[in-house]
Amino acid sequence: MPGLVGFSQAFEGAEPVRVLQDMQDLITHNSSYARDELFCDGIVCGTRSHTNIIQMKPQPFQKDGIYIWLDGEFYNRSELSQYGKFTAHTDLELLWQLYKLNPELSPLEQIDGIYAAVIYNSVEQKVHLLSDRYGLRHLYWVTCQGSLVWSSEAKALLAFPSFAPVIDQQALKNFFEIGYLRGDGTWFEGVELLPSGTIQTWDIRKGTLSRKRYWWWDNIVQQSGKINLEETTEELGRLFLNAVQRRMHGRRLGLMLSGGLDSRAILAAMQEQDYPISAITFGRPGSIDIKIASAVVKVKGAAHHIVEMNERNWLLPRIAGVWWTDGQLDLLHMHSIGTLPTAGSVMDITLSGFLGDATVGGSYIEHKGSNEIDLIDNRGRRFIILGPKTTQAYIHARLPFFDNDFLSFALSIPAELRKRSYIYNLMLLKLFPEYFNAIPWQKTGVPISWPETIVVLNLLVRQLHARLSRISNRFGLRSSQPFTFTDYPNWLRCEPARSFISNMLGSSKAIFPEFIPQQKVINKWQRHLRGDDNSMDICRYLTFEIWLQQVYEKKYRGGGNTL
Repeated sequence: MPGLVGFSQAFEGAEPVRVLQDMQDLITHNSSYARDELFCDGIVCGTRSHTNIIQMKPQPFQKDGIYIWLDGEFYNRSELSQYGKFTAHTDLELLWQLYKLNPELSPLEQIDGIYAAVIYNSVEQKVHLLSDRYGLRHLYWVTCQGSLVWSSEAKALLAFPSFAPVIDQQALKNFFEIGYLRGDGTWFEGVELLPSGTIQTWDIRKGTLSRKRYWWWDNIVQQSGKINLEETTEELGRLFLNAVQRRMHGRRLGLMLSGGLDSRAILAAMQEQDYPISAITFGRPGSIDIKIASAVVKVKGAAHHIVEMNERNWLLPRIAGVWWTDGQLDLLHMHSIGTLPTAGSVMDITLSGFLGDATVGGSYIEHKGSNEIDLIDNRGRRFIILGPKTTQAYIHARLPFFDNDFLSFALSIPAELRKRSYIYNLMLLKLFPEYFNAIPWQKTGVPISWPETIVVLNLLVRQLHARLSRISNRFGLRSSQPFTFTDYPNWLRCEPARSFISNMLGSSKAIFPEFIPQQKVINKWQRHLRGDDNSMDICRYLTFEIWLQQVYEKKYRGGGNTL
């Protein structure tokens, strides 16, 4: 977020420029955003709203009757030029050259970038919607009365004439069963997310839609035969350093630093700048994440900003987050959203550790019921990415672990070497010993250099403490786990969340009872108040009700001033 909006102009009875303006308004969440001019030529209308951090020149790029809008960026444009393939000076010019040289856009798979784009060929009267390899810069679309409509946020479709938002039953099922939407579905019937690695073409004259996938995960060739572990670890480290370095350009850089491995690895790999690198850590005072992050920044010499989370301040900022993420990210998982005012004051670009643990760390390999690629393309693309997406209301996020060269090499390594972070840990200890030899990992409470037996013992102690904490809560003795950076079960029972939840879910004007029995929800909430841990379910119910209010009643779109 924000991003692109537009449509092919086939409808009657409404002023196209006004419709486009309304769509742009719905994805413009801060007064600081820059708005491109509204483009309408009687056939296609399009525009963009953006944070003015990357791609600052006005769009569309226009040449020879071809118009291009781009949300996101490329990281290897100069390399492609050096190899003599292209001579573009900007990402938009590169797309134009690609299209002119090859209207089928086959070379898209060579681009290392996270982006969505729209190409309008006014001569052929065709509109092409493009997604990056991994589909991580979302672009939604729908056909409505002969028009193709697109937007980086599905909510902008609410401004389009004749579009009537109807809740999709499969989305409802997915959200409440697994916590996120799967595949390319959205909350609205008929509205889809553009798949990863895809070119979708709308022929305006014929009113027909065609699609081709230019890249998929099986393009990655698996290594076979005997693997030289030392050489593989060394190459993995080299590619990781290159991936981070490629993303170090631009204005003030920083990152969200947790007690995990991924953000720490990125910080360790970041080269010194003319200004201190800013690291932000959030959590309740004394949490293990804050302790670990504090030790890490001392090694780096980074500027450390700690944002406290507590029962009073965690919920309010997340109401706007429901709107920003189209109701797809539940309130429980908007962990970093309260840091955004601080983040916006100290950095323009954050390097995110998105899915480092799930790819090179192999945490999806042994996941029951799903294969690794399905989880990356669904849980990763539809759920985990919404964390970095919320930060883009203020700053721009880059994803080093999704560098093409690094990711392709990492996923080519046999699963036996990747699972349980085996080769990942070897890489980290080899590249950054001062960051990983003695500083603990939040997940286990001990450094990754320690023997497996000690790790297992420490995890057993944690599990015992967690179980005792749950038992204490059932008897009204409020107990929390010292190993976590939040305490959602207890925070939900405290003011102001307690009254807000009771009023929202118990209201006679609530909308969610059209889909879920209200008494079922109230009963679950009352059991939580008596000591059960229903935090996840309660936050999903509350997220859904807020989203419904935002869509149908136009409430809470700017968040909430008070709870």
